[in-house]
Amino acid sequence: MLKIAAVVLLYHPPEEVLSHIESYRKEVAHLYLVDNTEQESFSSVTEALMALPNISLIYRAENIGVAKAFNLALEHAQRDGYEWLLTMDQDSWFTAEELSRYKAHFISLEREGRIGLISPLHNPSFVSETGMDPYMERAAVLSSGNLVHVSHALEAGGYDEALFIDEVDHAFCFALQKHGYTVLQDRTVYLNHMLGKAFGTYGNIKLYPPVRLYYMLRNFLYLKERYEKDFPDFFQRRKSYLMKFFMKQLLFGRQRIETVRMLRRAYSDYRNSVYGRYHEK
Repeated sequence: MLKIAAVVLLYHPPEEVLSHIESYRKEVAHLYLVDNTEQESFSSVTEALMALPNISLIYRAENIGVAKAFNLALEHAQRDGYEWLLTMDQDSWFTAEELSRYKAHFISLEREGRIGLISPLHNPSFVSETGMDPYMERAAVLSSGNLVHVSHALEAGGYDEALFIDEVDHAFCFALQKHGYTVLQDRTVYLNHMLGKAFGTYGNIKLYPPVRLYYMLRNFLYLKERYEKDFPDFFQRRKSYLMKFFMKQLLFGRQRIETVRMLRRAYSDYRNSVYGRYHEK
Protein backbone atom coordinates (compact mmCIF):
# COMPACT_ATOMS: atom_id res chain seq x y z
CA MET A 1 0.00 0.00 0.00
CA LEU A 2 1.25 3.44 -0.86
CA LYS A 3 1.56 5.49 2.30
CA ILE A 4 -0.26 8.39 0.78
CA ALA A 5 -3.65 10.02 1.15
CA ALA A 6 -6.07 10.84 -1.64
CA VAL A 7 -8.78 13.42 -2.19
CA VAL A 8 -11.76 13.21 -4.52
CA LEU A 9 -13.98 16.16 -5.40
CA LEU A 10 -17.70 15.42 -5.67
CA TYR A 11 -20.44 17.43 -7.34
CA HIS A 12 -23.88 15.85 -7.68
CA PRO A 13 -22.08 12.49 -7.97
CA PRO A 14 -23.83 9.76 -10.01
CA GLU A 15 -23.77 6.14 -8.88
CA GLU A 16 -20.86 5.18 -11.14
CA VAL A 17 -18.61 7.39 -9.03
CA LEU A 18 -18.54 4.60 -6.45
CA SER A 19 -16.83 2.21 -8.88
CA HIS A 20 -14.46 4.97 -10.00
CA ILE A 21 -13.33 5.54 -6.42
CA GLU A 22 -13.10 1.83 -5.73
CA SER A 23 -10.44 1.57 -8.46
CA TYR A 24 -7.91 3.31 -6.19
CA ARG A 25 -9.44 3.53 -2.69
CA LYS A 26 -7.69 0.44 -1.27
CA GLU A 27 -4.30 1.60 -2.55
CA VAL A 28 -4.15 4.71 -0.36
CA ALA A 29 -4.01 5.00 3.42
CA HIS A 30 -6.84 7.52 3.66
CA LEU A 31 -9.35 9.18 1.35
CA TYR A 32 -10.65 12.71 1.91
CA LEU A 33 -13.97 13.76 0.38
CA VAL A 34 -14.91 17.29 -0.61
CA ASP A 35 -18.56 17.43 -1.66
CA ASN A 36 -19.26 20.65 -3.54
CA THR A 37 -22.91 19.77 -4.05
CA GLU A 38 -25.07 22.67 -2.91
CA GLN A 39 -27.72 20.87 -0.88
CA GLU A 40 -28.41 20.27 2.79
CA SER A 41 -28.80 16.50 2.67
CA PHE A 42 -26.11 14.00 1.75
CA SER A 43 -26.32 12.31 -1.63
CA SER A 44 -26.63 8.52 -1.61
CA VAL A 45 -23.13 8.30 -3.06
CA THR A 46 -21.61 10.43 -0.29
CA GLU A 47 -23.45 8.41 2.35
CA ALA A 48 -22.19 5.15 0.87
CA LEU A 49 -18.61 6.42 0.81
CA MET A 50 -18.73 7.67 4.39
CA ALA A 51 -19.70 4.17 5.54
CA LEU A 52 -16.39 2.78 4.25
CA PRO A 53 -13.21 2.62 6.37
CA ASN A 54 -10.45 5.25 6.16
CA ILE A 55 -12.65 7.84 4.48
CA SER A 56 -13.49 11.23 5.93
CA LEU A 57 -15.57 14.16 4.73
CA ILE A 58 -13.73 17.46 5.08
CA TYR A 59 -16.22 19.81 3.43
CA ARG A 60 -19.75 19.79 2.03
CA ALA A 61 -22.92 21.72 1.11
CA GLU A 62 -21.34 24.63 -0.77
CA ASN A 63 -19.46 24.83 -4.05
CA ILE A 64 -16.10 26.18 -2.95
CA GLY A 65 -14.43 25.42 -6.27
CA VAL A 66 -11.56 23.15 -7.22
CA ALA A 67 -8.67 25.19 -5.84
CA LYS A 68 -9.99 25.65 -2.31
CA ALA A 69 -11.07 22.01 -2.15
CA PHE A 70 -7.58 20.79 -3.00
CA ASN A 71 -6.05 23.24 -0.54
CA LEU A 72 -8.23 21.91 2.26
CA ALA A 73 -7.11 18.39 1.42
CA LEU A 74 -3.44 19.44 1.41
CA GLU A 75 -3.84 20.98 4.86
CA HIS A 76 -5.53 17.87 6.22
CA ALA A 77 -2.90 15.60 4.65
CA GLN A 78 -0.08 17.60 6.22
CA ARG A 79 -1.81 17.62 9.59
CA ASP A 80 -2.32 13.85 9.40
CA GLY A 81 1.31 13.20 8.46
CA TYR A 82 1.03 12.24 4.78
CA GLU A 83 3.84 13.18 2.42
CA TRP A 84 1.94 12.64 -0.84
CA LEU A 85 -1.64 13.35 -1.89
CA LEU A 86 -3.39 11.72 -4.86
CA THR A 87 -5.77 14.30 -6.39
CA MET A 88 -8.82 12.86 -8.15
CA ASP A 89 -12.10 14.06 -9.55
CA GLN A 90 -15.26 12.00 -9.61
CA ASP A 91 -15.09 11.25 -13.34
CA SER A 92 -11.62 9.64 -13.26
CA TRP A 93 -10.50 6.11 -12.51
CA PHE A 94 -7.59 3.71 -13.01
CA THR A 95 -7.59 0.22 -14.43
CA ALA A 96 -5.82 -2.29 -12.18
CA GLU A 97 -2.97 -2.66 -14.69
CA GLU A 98 -2.39 1.08 -15.05
CA LEU A 99 -2.51 1.71 -11.31
CA SER A 100 -0.06 -1.15 -10.68
CA ARG A 101 2.41 0.36 -13.16
CA TYR A 102 1.92 3.86 -11.74
CA LYS A 103 2.61 2.56 -8.23
CA ALA A 104 5.68 0.57 -9.25
CA HIS A 105 7.28 3.53 -10.99
CA PHE A 106 6.47 5.82 -8.06
CA ILE A 107 7.96 3.41 -5.52
CA SER A 108 11.19 3.03 -7.51
CA LEU A 109 11.58 6.74 -8.28
CA GLU A 110 14.71 8.42 -6.98
CA ARG A 111 13.45 11.33 -4.91
CA GLU A 112 16.67 13.25 -4.42
CA GLY A 113 15.41 15.90 -6.82
CA ARG A 114 12.80 18.51 -5.95
CA ILE A 115 9.70 16.78 -7.28
CA GLY A 116 6.50 18.75 -6.93
CA LEU A 117 4.09 16.35 -8.55
CA ILE A 118 3.85 13.25 -10.72
CA SER A 119 1.05 12.86 -13.26
CA PRO A 120 -0.26 10.06 -15.47
CA LEU A 121 -1.27 10.67 -19.06
CA HIS A 122 -4.91 11.53 -19.67
CA ASN A 123 -5.10 10.09 -23.18
CA PRO A 124 -4.17 6.46 -23.92
CA SER A 125 -3.09 7.33 -27.47
CA PHE A 126 -0.03 9.11 -26.05
CA VAL A 127 1.26 6.15 -24.03
CA SER A 128 4.90 5.24 -24.72
CA GLU A 129 6.45 1.81 -24.54
CA THR A 130 7.43 0.35 -21.19
CA GLY A 131 11.09 -0.44 -20.55
CA MET A 132 12.13 3.17 -21.00
CA ASP A 133 12.52 5.90 -18.40
CA PRO A 134 8.83 6.51 -17.71
CA TYR A 135 9.18 10.11 -16.62
CA MET A 136 9.42 13.31 -18.59
CA GLU A 137 9.29 16.88 -17.34
CA ARG A 138 6.23 18.90 -18.32
CA ALA A 139 5.33 22.57 -18.04
CA ALA A 140 1.75 21.79 -17.04
CA VAL A 141 -0.58 18.81 -16.61
CA LEU A 142 -4.20 18.21 -15.66
CA SER A 143 -4.89 17.76 -11.97
CA SER A 144 -6.73 14.44 -11.85
CA GLY A 145 -4.56 11.45 -10.97
CA ASN A 146 -1.62 13.50 -9.72
CA LEU A 147 0.62 12.48 -6.85
CA VAL A 148 1.35 15.81 -5.17
CA HIS A 149 4.15 16.34 -2.66
CA VAL A 150 2.25 17.89 0.21
CA SER A 151 4.88 20.11 1.83
CA HIS A 152 6.28 21.28 -1.52
CA ALA A 153 2.79 22.17 -2.68
CA LEU A 154 2.04 24.20 0.42
CA GLU A 155 5.42 25.94 0.20
CA ALA A 156 4.54 26.98 -3.36
CA GLY A 157 1.29 28.51 -2.11
CA GLY A 158 -1.03 25.64 -2.95
CA TYR A 159 -3.74 25.98 -5.57
CA ASP A 160 -4.73 29.49 -6.63
CA GLU A 161 -8.18 30.15 -5.18
CA ALA A 162 -8.65 33.26 -7.31
CA LEU A 163 -9.40 30.94 -10.23
CA PHE A 164 -12.21 28.84 -8.66
CA ILE A 165 -12.28 26.40 -11.63
CA ASP A 166 -10.48 26.19 -14.99
CA GLU A 167 -6.72 26.70 -15.32
CA VAL A 168 -6.32 25.74 -11.64
CA ASP A 169 -4.20 22.76 -12.65
CA HIS A 170 -1.95 24.79 -14.95
CA ALA A 171 -1.49 27.57 -12.41
CA PHE A 172 -0.48 25.04 -9.75
CA CYS A 173 2.17 23.52 -12.03
CA PHE A 174 3.60 26.94 -12.83
CA ALA A 175 3.73 27.91 -9.15
CA LEU A 176 5.59 24.70 -8.28
CA GLN A 177 8.19 25.34 -10.95
CA LYS A 178 8.63 28.97 -9.94
CA HIS A 179 9.54 27.61 -6.49
CA GLY A 180 12.13 25.24 -7.97
CA TYR A 181 10.08 22.02 -8.08
CA THR A 182 9.70 19.76 -11.09
CA VAL A 183 6.50 18.49 -12.69
CA LEU A 184 6.88 14.93 -13.98
CA GLN A 185 4.56 12.87 -16.15
CA ASP A 186 4.64 9.10 -16.37
CA ARG A 187 4.31 8.55 -20.11
CA THR A 188 3.66 4.81 -19.76
CA VAL A 189 0.50 5.16 -17.65
CA TYR A 190 -2.88 6.67 -18.44
CA LEU A 191 -5.86 7.62 -16.32
CA ASN A 192 -9.38 7.10 -17.56
CA HIS A 193 -10.57 10.66 -17.48
CA MET A 194 -13.62 12.58 -18.66
CA LEU A 195 -13.17 16.27 -19.35
CA GLY A 196 -15.69 18.80 -18.05
CA LYS A 197 -19.19 17.79 -19.04
CA ALA A 198 -20.78 19.60 -21.93
CA PHE A 199 -24.45 20.59 -21.95
CA GLY A 200 -24.96 19.84 -25.62
CA THR A 201 -23.33 18.80 -28.87
CA TYR A 202 -23.27 19.83 -32.51
CA GLY A 203 -22.03 16.86 -34.46
CA ASN A 204 -18.80 15.90 -32.70
CA ILE A 205 -18.39 19.38 -31.16
CA LYS A 206 -19.12 19.61 -27.45
CA LEU A 207 -20.92 22.76 -26.40
CA TYR A 208 -20.41 24.31 -22.96
CA PRO A 209 -22.52 26.71 -20.91
CA PRO A 210 -21.52 30.38 -21.25
CA VAL A 211 -20.45 30.65 -17.60
CA ARG A 212 -17.84 27.95 -18.18
CA LEU A 213 -16.44 29.97 -21.09
CA TYR A 214 -16.29 32.95 -18.73
CA TYR A 215 -13.95 31.07 -16.39
CA MET A 216 -11.84 29.77 -19.25
CA LEU A 217 -11.16 33.22 -20.71
CA ARG A 218 -10.83 35.18 -17.47
CA ASN A 219 -8.48 32.66 -15.90
CA PHE A 220 -6.37 32.25 -19.03
CA LEU A 221 -5.78 36.01 -19.11
CA TYR A 222 -4.90 35.93 -15.40
CA LEU A 223 -2.31 33.19 -15.97
CA LYS A 224 -0.96 34.76 -19.13
CA GLU A 225 -0.18 37.99 -17.28
CA ARG A 226 1.70 36.14 -14.54
CA TYR A 227 3.47 33.28 -16.29
CA GLU A 228 3.80 33.87 -20.04
CA LYS A 229 7.42 35.05 -19.81
CA ASP A 230 8.41 31.84 -18.03
CA PHE A 231 6.36 29.45 -20.17
CA PRO A 232 5.99 31.08 -23.62
CA ASP A 233 5.50 27.85 -25.58
CA PHE A 234 2.63 26.76 -23.38
CA PHE A 235 0.81 30.06 -23.76
CA GLN A 236 1.29 30.16 -27.50
CA ARG A 237 -0.34 26.73 -27.82
CA ARG A 238 -3.04 27.51 -25.28
CA LYS A 239 -3.99 30.78 -26.93
CA SER A 240 -4.35 29.07 -30.31
CA TYR A 241 -6.46 26.30 -28.80
CA LEU A 242 -8.80 28.68 -26.95
CA MET A 243 -9.34 30.94 -29.96
CA LYS A 244 -10.50 27.92 -32.01
CA PHE A 245 -12.54 26.62 -29.07
CA PHE A 246 -14.40 29.89 -28.49
CA MET A 247 -15.05 30.29 -32.22
CA LYS A 248 -16.71 26.86 -32.35
CA GLN A 249 -18.86 27.73 -29.33
CA LEU A 250 -19.99 30.94 -31.02
CA LEU A 251 -20.64 29.33 -34.41
CA PHE A 252 -22.45 26.21 -33.26
CA GLY A 253 -23.76 27.04 -29.78
CA ARG A 254 -27.39 27.78 -29.07
CA GLN A 255 -26.69 30.67 -26.67
CA ARG A 256 -24.63 32.97 -28.85
CA ILE A 257 -25.78 36.25 -27.29
CA GLU A 258 -25.21 34.98 -23.77
CA THR A 259 -21.83 33.56 -24.79
CA VAL A 260 -20.71 36.93 -26.15
CA ARG A 261 -21.95 38.62 -22.98
CA MET A 262 -20.05 36.21 -20.74
CA LEU A 263 -16.84 36.51 -22.74
CA ARG A 264 -17.06 40.30 -22.49
CA ARG A 265 -17.72 39.99 -18.77
CA ALA A 266 -14.69 37.71 -18.44
CA TYR A 267 -12.44 40.30 -20.04
CA SER A 268 -13.96 43.09 -17.93
CA ASP A 269 -13.52 41.15 -14.70
CA TYR A 270 -9.93 40.33 -15.61
CA ARG A 271 -9.18 44.00 -16.25
CA ASN A 272 -10.81 44.92 -12.93
CA SER A 273 -9.18 42.06 -10.98
CA VAL A 274 -12.50 40.43 -10.14
CA TYR A 275 -11.80 36.77 -9.41
CA GLY A 276 -13.18 33.82 -7.47
CA ARG A 277 -16.65 32.45 -8.12
CA TYR A 278 -18.73 34.18 -10.78
CA HIS A 279 -21.54 36.35 -9.45
CA GLU A 280 -24.11 38.06 -11.63
CA LYS A 281 -24.05 41.84 -11.24
